[in-house]
Amino acid sequence: MRRVWPWAVLAMACGGAADVEPGALTVGANLPWLNYGHDFGEAWGHQGVTASEARLKDDLEALEGADVVRWFVFADGRALDHSDPQLLFADVERALQLADDHGLRVMPVLFDYLWFEAADQVDGVQIFGRSELARGPGLSQLVDTWVAPLAQRFGNDPRIVAVDLFNEPEWAVAEERPIVAEPVPHSELLGFLEAVSAPWRGVQPLTVGCASWQTADLWQPLDLDLVQIHHYGDSALPDAHEVSSDLPVWVGEFPSQRADPAARIEDYAAQGYEGALVWSLNGDDDATDRGAVDALF
Repeated sequence: MRRVWPWAVLAMACGGAADVEPGALTVGANLPWLNYGHDFGEAWGHQGVTASEARLKDDLEALEGADVVRWFVFADGRALDHSDPQLLFADVERALQLADDHGLRVMPVLFDYLWFEAADQVDGVQIFGRSELARGPGLSQLVDTWVAPLAQRFGNDPRIVAVDLFNEPEWAVAEERPIVAEPVPHSELLGFLEAVSAPWRGVQPLTVGCASWQTADLWQPLDLDLVQIHHYGDSALPDAHEVSSDLPVWVGEFPSQRADPAARIEDYAAQGYEGALVWSLNGDDDATDRGAVDALF
């Protein structure tokens, strides 16, 4: 039986009170990384959290006043070929501790859709191109070596608000509108997500970072605890109860560039959303305005 994670539990994990007022909104930001794909572990030498504490402390200080920071862990897998798991776990532990020191809870994002982009090499390190780890022996090894030990160590950790299994998996689904070079069938990606979710079930709430509200139903078979949608562009979202009638719904990404983040948060709260995480502090893209994020908190 799936463990029930009522909104009060999520609120308490964010440092809130159990008697959450109706319309209360958990607010936060996507870090989403210091160095994409190797904040945790090692790719081009160790540049992870434990080697980058001064910069990280500055970033987390900028987010003081927020509740949650969303943070990519394995991303496209570029650190997996070179890291000792213990080094990665040490980086995760230090990240959780530093976030907690700044009054933040963490939503770790395990994998990113670039997992299924065509493989490339940069200075001896493979980036992208991990589709073989979505099935068969490769998937079993991934779970046994990395995912299950991570869950064993950080399951039930109160510094984690929820585990995001995958960022925008729709972009890698062959039947949808994939934007990567190695898309996989929806059924295969569901199998991948079932496998990586199994070690976390019952110990942390689970979510997926859906690219839009229209695609949230693709991941309903996973029996998630929290519906998370991303909202870009100018079109309005439906009310939260139209996205899910029985689960809390968060906006896991919305732009800080060319938008008023505070106004968007007010709109989301009025529509019944229970969390909103702005994009982003460190993103190098046209949806990020760090100054607007700094001003928000």
